[in-house]
Amino acid sequence: MSFKKEPLPAGFMIAGILGFIISLIYWDKIGAPWGFTFALLSAIFFIGSLISLRESIEIDKAHLKAKRRKKRK
Repeated sequence: MSFKKEPLPAGFMIAGILGFIISLIYWDKIGAPWGFTFALLSAIFFIGSLISLRESIEIDKAHLKAKRRKKRK
């Protein structure tokens, strides 16, 4: 059984970036433990979106190579 990997939506990456920035701005108002937690969670969102984007690009390259091989035959 195989499955197709898809990149996460762009909104996921934007939420990670904005969440990280907002949590750093309001760090003192919401408290250090909560500020750190929100910043860490947002950073994980952003890193996850970058990883999924990278994997989908590699899959697309492999798919294009297979199409080119079929055309040559």
